[in-house]
Amino acid sequence: LGSLVSLAGLALLIGEGDPARLLSVGANHGDVLMGLGALAYALYGVLLRRWALPVGPWQSLYVQVAFGILFQLPAFLMAAPSPLNAANVPLVLYAAVFPSLFAPYLWMQGVRHLGPNRASIFLNVMPVFTVAIAALFLDEKPHLFHIAGGALALAGVMLAQMRTPGMPGRAAKTS
Repeated sequence: LGSLVSLAGLALLIGEGDPARLLSVGANHGDVLMGLGALAYALYGVLLRRWALPVGPWQSLYVQVAFGILFQLPAFLMAAPSPLNAANVPLVLYAAVFPSLFAPYLWMQGVRHLGPNRASIFLNVMPVFTVAIAALFLDEKPHLFHIAGGALALAGVMLAQMRTPGMPGRAAKTS
C-alpha cells in the first residue's frame, strides 16, 4: 500500500499534476536509462544483502570505484579534452565526494540495517528532494502539484516503513 501511495505521488509530481500525462508523453532515452538504473540499484540492494561478503563497506566501495574507473577510462580517453579550471573543480570535487562516495556508503548501510525491501522505497524520495533543493538553492517556485505529489510520495514511504504485528520479517514478542 505504501509503495502504491508513493508511486501515485511520484506520478502526480513528475506528471506536473496530471499522472496520465506520463503515458501520453512517453519515455525518452533518459527515462529509460533512469528506469534501468533504478532496477540495477534494486538488484544491487538484494545482492548486497544476499551475498554478505566478508569485507567492510569501505573496501566494497573501493572495489566498485576501481571497476567504475576501469570501465569508464576508455570513453574518457577517447572524448574531447575537458580541462579542469577554477570554475569546474568544485563541481568535480562535489561529484567525487558526495554522490560517488558517501551516497553508496550510506545506501550500503541502509540495506544492511533495513534490508533491501525496506531500503528500496527510499529511492522514491529523490524527486521530492530534487524539488526541495531546486526551490532552496535555485529559487524555483514549487507548484501545488509539487507539494501534493511530494507529500503523497513521502506519506507512501512512511506507510511502507510501518510494521504491524505478525508481519513477516518481524520477530514475535515473547513476554
